[in-house]
Amino acid sequence: MTDQRAANVNPIRNGTRLRVAVGNLPAKLRPLGRQARMYRAQLEHECLARHGDIDPLAAHEIGLATEATLHQSVCRWLLRERLGSMTASDILNCSLSIVKAGEVRNRAIRALRLAPPTTEELREQYQRQVLEAYSQPPAAPVATSPAEPSQQATQPPDATAGHRCDSAGCETGQTVCGAEAGQEPNSWDTSIPEVEGDNEQ
Repeated sequence: MTDQRAANVNPIRNGTRLRVAVGNLPAKLRPLGRQARMYRAQLEHECLARHGDIDPLAAHEIGLATEATLHQSVCRWLLRERLGSMTASDILNCSLSIVKAGEVRNRAIRALRLAPPTTEELREQYQRQVLEAYSQPPAAPVATSPAEPSQQATQPPDATAGHRCDSAGCETGQTVCGAEAGQEPNSWDTSIPEVEGDNEQ
Protein backbone atom coordinates (compact mmCIF):
# COMPACT_ATOMS: atom_id res chain seq x y z
CA MET A 1 0.00 0.00 0.00
CA THR A 2 1.12 3.49 -0.72
CA ASP A 3 1.94 5.81 2.14
CA GLN A 4 -1.09 8.07 2.71
CA ARG A 5 0.66 10.38 5.16
CA ALA A 6 0.78 14.01 4.18
CA ALA A 7 4.08 15.19 2.83
CA ASN A 8 6.10 17.88 4.51
CA VAL A 9 5.04 21.09 2.79
CA ASN A 10 6.99 23.48 4.99
CA PRO A 11 9.49 24.31 2.23
CA ILE A 12 6.55 25.17 -0.04
CA ARG A 13 4.88 27.40 2.53
CA ASN A 14 7.88 29.36 3.73
CA GLY A 15 10.21 29.19 0.72
CA THR A 16 13.04 27.36 2.49
CA ARG A 17 15.05 24.71 0.69
CA LEU A 18 16.77 23.30 3.75
CA ARG A 19 15.75 23.08 7.41
CA VAL A 20 17.80 21.90 10.37
CA ALA A 21 15.63 19.68 12.58
CA VAL A 22 15.22 20.52 16.25
CA GLY A 23 15.11 16.88 17.26
CA ASN A 24 12.88 14.89 19.58
CA LEU A 25 12.81 15.67 23.28
CA PRO A 26 11.51 13.77 26.32
CA ALA A 27 7.83 14.14 27.08
CA LYS A 28 8.39 16.68 29.84
CA LEU A 29 10.47 18.88 27.52
CA ARG A 30 8.25 18.74 24.42
CA PRO A 31 6.68 22.14 25.17
CA LEU A 32 10.19 23.57 24.96
CA GLY A 33 10.62 21.94 21.57
CA ARG A 34 7.38 23.52 20.33
CA GLN A 35 8.57 26.92 21.49
CA ALA A 36 11.87 26.41 19.68
CA ARG A 37 10.06 25.49 16.45
CA MET A 38 7.91 28.60 16.75
CA TYR A 39 11.06 30.65 17.20
CA ARG A 40 12.61 29.06 14.11
CA ALA A 41 9.47 29.79 12.06
CA GLN A 42 9.63 33.42 13.16
CA LEU A 43 13.29 33.69 12.10
CA GLU A 44 12.48 32.16 8.73
CA HIS A 45 9.66 34.63 8.22
CA GLU A 46 11.91 37.58 9.10
CA CYS A 47 14.67 36.32 6.82
CA LEU A 48 12.28 35.90 3.90
CA ALA A 49 10.77 39.33 4.47
CA ARG A 50 14.19 41.03 4.45
CA HIS A 51 16.17 38.98 1.91
CA GLY A 52 13.49 37.23 -0.15
CA ASP A 53 15.12 33.79 0.16
CA ILE A 54 16.84 31.46 2.62
CA ASP A 55 20.05 29.98 1.29
CA PRO A 56 21.74 26.94 2.92
CA LEU A 57 24.06 29.13 4.99
CA ALA A 58 21.11 31.12 6.37
CA ALA A 59 19.25 27.87 7.08
CA HIS A 60 22.15 26.63 9.23
CA GLU A 61 22.38 29.97 11.01
CA ILE A 62 18.66 29.76 11.79
CA GLY A 63 19.15 26.19 13.03
CA LEU A 64 22.07 27.30 15.22
CA ALA A 65 20.02 30.11 16.76
CA THR A 66 17.13 27.71 17.35
CA GLU A 67 19.34 25.12 19.04
CA ALA A 68 20.95 27.76 21.24
CA THR A 69 17.52 29.01 22.28
CA LEU A 70 16.39 25.46 23.03
CA HIS A 71 19.58 24.88 25.03
CA GLN A 72 18.80 27.94 27.13
CA SER A 73 15.27 26.70 27.72
CA VAL A 74 16.47 23.27 28.87
CA CYS A 75 19.02 24.82 31.25
CA ARG A 76 16.36 27.06 32.73
CA TRP A 77 14.07 24.07 33.13
CA LEU A 78 16.81 22.21 34.99
CA LEU A 79 17.37 25.12 37.34
CA ARG A 80 13.65 25.36 37.96
CA GLU A 81 12.78 21.66 38.33
CA ARG A 82 16.03 20.03 39.52
CA LEU A 83 17.60 22.74 41.61
CA GLY A 84 17.27 20.74 44.87
CA SER A 85 19.29 17.82 43.54
CA MET A 86 21.99 19.91 41.82
CA THR A 87 25.36 20.72 43.35
CA ALA A 88 26.88 24.17 43.33
CA SER A 89 29.12 23.16 40.44
CA ASP A 90 26.09 21.93 38.45
CA ILE A 91 24.27 25.19 39.05
CA LEU A 92 27.30 27.21 37.97
CA ASN A 93 27.81 25.17 34.83
CA CYS A 94 24.13 25.41 33.96
CA SER A 95 24.18 29.18 34.41
CA LEU A 96 27.30 29.51 32.26
CA SER A 97 25.63 27.37 29.58
CA ILE A 98 22.71 29.79 29.45
CA VAL A 99 25.09 32.73 28.89
CA LYS A 100 27.13 30.90 26.24
CA ALA A 101 24.01 29.76 24.41
CA GLY A 102 22.79 33.36 24.32
CA GLU A 103 26.09 34.49 22.79
CA VAL A 104 25.88 31.78 20.14
CA ARG A 105 22.31 32.78 19.31
CA ASN A 106 23.22 36.46 19.05
CA ARG A 107 26.11 35.72 16.67
CA ALA A 108 23.78 33.68 14.47
CA ILE A 109 21.23 36.49 14.41
CA ARG A 110 23.90 39.01 13.43
CA ALA A 111 25.04 36.68 10.65
CA LEU A 112 21.48 36.63 9.27
CA ARG A 113 21.57 40.44 8.95
CA LEU A 114 18.02 40.85 10.21
CA ALA A 115 18.65 44.06 12.15
CA PRO A 116 18.79 47.39 10.27
CA PRO A 117 22.35 48.51 9.45
CA THR A 118 24.09 50.82 11.89
CA THR A 119 25.59 54.19 11.00
CA GLU A 120 29.08 52.69 10.89
CA GLU A 121 27.95 49.91 8.56
CA LEU A 122 26.25 52.41 6.25
CA ARG A 123 29.43 54.52 6.18
CA GLU A 124 31.57 51.50 5.30
CA GLN A 125 29.13 50.46 2.58
CA TYR A 126 29.22 53.96 1.09
CA GLN A 127 33.03 53.99 1.13
CA ARG A 128 33.16 50.62 -0.64
CA GLN A 129 30.79 51.86 -3.33
CA VAL A 130 32.91 54.98 -3.90
CA LEU A 131 36.13 52.94 -4.16
CA GLU A 132 34.51 50.51 -6.61
CA ALA A 133 33.22 53.37 -8.73
CA TYR A 134 36.69 55.00 -8.95
CA SER A 135 38.50 51.71 -9.55
CA GLN A 136 36.49 50.91 -12.66
CA PRO A 137 38.08 52.03 -15.99
CA PRO A 138 36.38 54.93 -17.74
CA ALA A 139 33.79 53.97 -20.29
CA ALA A 140 34.74 54.27 -23.96
CA PRO A 141 33.15 57.24 -25.74
CA VAL A 142 30.14 56.35 -27.80
CA ALA A 143 30.57 57.04 -31.52
CA THR A 144 27.97 59.44 -32.75
CA SER A 145 26.99 60.03 -36.38
CA PRO A 146 27.68 63.53 -37.79
CA ALA A 147 24.78 65.87 -37.73
CA GLU A 148 22.73 65.65 -40.89
CA PRO A 149 22.34 68.88 -42.84
CA SER A 150 19.01 70.54 -42.70
CA GLN A 151 16.52 69.39 -45.27
CA GLN A 152 15.66 72.95 -46.13
CA ALA A 153 18.75 74.98 -47.04
CA THR A 154 18.69 78.60 -46.05
CA GLN A 155 18.34 80.91 -49.03
CA PRO A 156 20.34 84.18 -49.03
CA PRO A 157 18.22 87.30 -49.01
CA ASP A 158 17.33 88.59 -52.45
CA ALA A 159 18.53 92.16 -53.01
CA THR A 160 16.08 92.62 -55.90
CA ALA A 161 12.96 91.64 -53.97
CA GLY A 162 10.05 93.91 -54.84
CA HIS A 163 11.82 95.21 -57.96
CA ARG A 164 9.76 95.95 -61.11
CA CYS A 165 11.54 94.82 -64.24
CA ASP A 166 11.79 97.55 -66.94
CA SER A 167 14.55 95.95 -68.99
CA ALA A 168 14.13 95.57 -72.69
CA GLY A 169 14.68 91.83 -72.47
CA CYS A 170 11.48 91.27 -70.52
CA GLU A 171 8.55 89.89 -72.40
CA THR A 172 5.38 91.85 -72.80
CA GLY A 173 3.36 91.90 -69.62
CA GLN A 174 6.20 90.71 -67.39
CA THR A 175 6.29 92.79 -64.23
CA VAL A 176 8.77 90.76 -62.14
CA CYS A 177 12.38 90.21 -63.15
CA GLY A 178 14.19 86.88 -63.09
CA ALA A 179 15.65 87.52 -59.64
CA GLU A 180 12.16 87.64 -58.17
CA ALA A 181 11.20 84.48 -60.08
CA GLY A 182 13.99 82.54 -58.33
CA GLN A 183 16.35 82.35 -61.37
CA GLU A 184 20.10 82.64 -61.08
CA PRO A 185 21.70 85.80 -62.43
CA ASN A 186 23.64 83.82 -65.08
CA SER A 187 20.44 82.34 -66.39
CA TRP A 188 18.82 85.68 -67.12
CA ASP A 189 18.24 86.47 -70.81
CA THR A 190 20.57 89.39 -71.63
CA SER A 191 20.24 89.23 -75.46
CA ILE A 192 19.11 92.42 -77.23
CA PRO A 193 16.22 91.84 -79.62
CA GLU A 194 16.62 93.00 -83.16
CA VAL A 195 14.78 96.15 -84.11
CA GLU A 196 13.03 96.34 -87.43
CA GLY A 197 14.75 98.76 -89.75
CA ASP A 198 18.33 98.09 -88.69
CA ASN A 199 18.82 95.48 -91.44
CA GLU A 200 17.47 97.81 -94.04
CA GLN A 201 20.27 100.27 -93.43
